[in-house]
Amino acid sequence: MFNYQVVDPAQGHALRNLALIRPIAGGQAESHFFLVHVTISAISQKVVKCIESSLGIAQDDEGIATLLSNLASISDGISQAQALLKEMYHGCDASEFNNFRKLLHGPSHGSKVFPDGVIFEGVSDEPRFYAGASGAHDAFLPLIDAFVALTDTFRSNDLQF
Repeated sequence: MFNYQVVDPAQGHALRNLALIRPIAGGQAESHFFLVHVTISAISQKVVKCIESSLGIAQDDEGIATLLSNLASISDGISQAQALLKEMYHGCDASEFNNFRKLLHGPSHGSKVFPDGVIFEGVSDEPRFYAGASGAHDAFLPLIDAFVALTDTFRSNDLQF
């Protein structure tokens, strides 16, 4: 995620104000794909701060006012991320995507790096298998799910710890 630069620091991490430093395969689709994820990560920082400041504060009227303000900011962050994900389709040509997808995610069947999976000591003795890196692995959306207790309704699956 640190393979980008901010063109004009006064404009911050706006999508059109970022540039990819070292492309893997080259092409506009790759640049757009990475920079959308960088922009979402910048948004997620604000959301994480709002969630952090909301924990345990709704004890009085002032705390409730802060919580409501934070919830509005979290909702705004979700809307911005959603708009950026939709934007990805406009700047990420599907015919170019496979040129760099395997470099990001690894082969679609198994991993040459960890062919026997990964064992997380103290978590499980069973190896876990993952497809590879992705913007979906950002903790931003799962954190929101946990904050509003959506995770209580999730079915158990192999990717949960």
